[in-house]
Amino acid sequence: MKSFIIYLSKIENSRFFAKKLLQDLRSVNIEANLFEGTYGLEAIEIFEKENRKVCDLLYKGRPISGSEKPGHKGCFYSHYRLWQKCLELNEPIMIFEDDVKLYRGYEEIEFQDVLMISVCTEWKISKPFLSLLEDSDEPAKALPYDGECMIGTSGYIIKPHAAKKLLDTYHNSYSNVDHCMNQNVIKIEIHNKLMGRSLTELEGKKSLTK
Repeated sequence: MKSFIIYLSKIENSRFFAKKLLQDLRSVNIEANLFEGTYGLEAIEIFEKENRKVCDLLYKGRPISGSEKPGHKGCFYSHYRLWQKCLELNEPIMIFEDDVKLYRGYEEIEFQDVLMISVCTEWKISKPFLSLLEDSDEPAKALPYDGECMIGTSGYIIKPHAAKKLLDTYHNSYSNVDHCMNQNVIKIEIHNKLMGRSLTELEGKKSLTK
């Protein structure tokens, strides 16, 4: 399975963590590719050219508006481009953001559309899933996920038909990428043996979307 790490080569912090993740993945026999993400100012120009508008989405039954911050736009478009890559390759791909702390390799399992293999550690909603990073003798499997959207987008596997659903849905719009990846568009499941989690600011990571 092809794997990609989204990073921004012009930002020292991003280069550092991406190279570290690249080495960590190699240690578990995953040959990932560094994928140059879209910078916020670039995304602004692209969105204007494509006449791409922010879309409102539902979260916990309430409408939420997408962020107008350049970094959030760049983050969305970086993932959007990899959804295009997935469809072009016509095979599942593994996508990581640069700030993942790796705990283990990937145990292959069956899933429907999108499988979370890493979670954001800053959100309260992710707390119940952090136990999945602990050692377990349980067989590897995809767990049902009842959240409306992704717990961040630090690491996931996506299949081509799911990528097409997302591309079709957001062909002329955008929002925060984790909100875009929601159960109204794709079926989300979570690996019971998560590969990793995102770093916290206390661990030296500074969000590139701010």
